[in-house]
Amino acid sequence: MIDKTFSIFDKYKAQEMLSFFSNEKLPQYAKMRNYDFDDKGKNFVSYLSPLISRKIISEEYVLKYVLKKYNFKKIEKFINEIMWKSYWRGFLETHPKIFNDYQNDLKFLKNIKKEKTYIDAINGKTEIDCFNSWLKELHSTGYLHNHARMWFSSIWIFTLKLPWQLGADYFMYHLLDGDVASNTLSWRWVAGLHTKGKQYTAYPENIRKYTHHTFYPKNKLNTNPIPLKEDKEYMPQPLKYKDECNKDNSMSALIIHENDLSLENINHFDFIFIQGEPSYEPIKSDRVNHYISKCLTANFKILCKEYPGKIFRFSLNDPKKFNKLLITNDIRFLSMSYPYVSNLNIHLNKFLNEIQVEVNIFNPKWDKKVWPHCSRGFFKLKKNIPQILSEIL
Repeated sequence: MIDKTFSIFDKYKAQEMLSFFSNEKLPQYAKMRNYDFDDKGKNFVSYLSPLISRKIISEEYVLKYVLKKYNFKKIEKFINEIMWKSYWRGFLETHPKIFNDYQNDLKFLKNIKKEKTYIDAINGKTEIDCFNSWLKELHSTGYLHNHARMWFSSIWIFTLKLPWQLGADYFMYHLLDGDVASNTLSWRWVAGLHTKGKQYTAYPENIRKYTHHTFYPKNKLNTNPIPLKEDKEYMPQPLKYKDECNKDNSMSALIIHENDLSLENINHFDFIFIQGEPSYEPIKSDRVNHYISKCLTANFKILCKEYPGKIFRFSLNDPKKFNKLLITNDIRFLSMSYPYVSNLNIHLNKFLNEIQVEVNIFNPKWDKKVWPHCSRGFFKLKKNIPQILSEIL
């Protein structure tokens, strides 16, 4: 099941996968979601996160789909988990300095990568069997069950005493569903920095129960950790976004990038530019780059078939060629979905600064509905979920 999941790159197969999960797994999701079995096909998670992270299918689409089949109360736990992803993005958008500081911290922590504890950790050579197993699984699949990610992060921070920033960076290097907001803020949450003073502790008994007795790291974990502290106070910043894409201008083009592979706006444009091979810093694993490339290529093939003659691929490393394409095709306006706080955002901004045409950057309507409730804890968003859902159904 898991290998099949990670060979899905386009919206059509993603819809089939969503249908399977909805019919076969979702009714038992709340009861069984925390279990991580040896046979990953027995897990009750959706495995949709690599697709949602790149908006091959969106949070809104998933929620609409499942709520046509089930009432809210029956699947509330799954709805909340989907909303967490939107919450993390909204929170980082209102606290962008967290990302900037995290990136700067990584520069000052490079020397720790030469230390034995770090080297043993990333090579799965610790004295903690479950940690070593999860490390190997991450390397071989580019994925970990969410519960395993929490255990892994807690052990990394509180037992191995390694910086959370290096752990978050290592996850982003390997995870197929790597999302800057979810990853960075989840690591901070485990460390006790997101909800101040409330860390996540990996307990041997919890690991034994939810791995179905596969692992029991008794007496090997720090089960009484002290949450991390920092001398920084991150205050929410006002949101700055546009909620509509540019639909009215003639000779306009849409830019599609790897952080938003949704095709819902393509009918409004005369031309489509889709990002080519991922080729910017920080470098990701070959597996992740291959996955991103396959997703981009799958969308490119779909677009070429449905809109022949309108589609171009572009490289972030070649703005001159992009400008020539604009001139040759008399393209006067560009629109692009906002790429979120991320490394891609930084590189796209540099690229667009060299483009000789006006660029309209827009946010999906979903962001506008959700992000105003994401500036503090998740509860603020959670209590507004019924209202948000009533507006999209």
